[in-house]
Amino acid sequence: MTLPASYVRDVGYTYGDEVMVETNAKYKMLTVIPVGMKLPGVSMGLEDWLDEIEHKYDKTIKKLAKI
Repeated sequence: MTLPASYVRDVGYTYGDEVMVETNAKYKMLTVIPVGMKLPGVSMGLEDWLDEIEHKYDKTIKKLAKI
């Protein structure tokens, strides 16, 4: 995905930074979040569990992303 240069400069990203993109189809919006950033309202236990699931099912998640 290509991000506008002005946005990248404004938020301080550099080439190779990893980000997550969350979608909201209802409002036709994307939210770009740096990987590793703590999400407000998400407990450490939930984050750890999600990391565990992501690691365990990495190949499956990547295959589903291509569908």
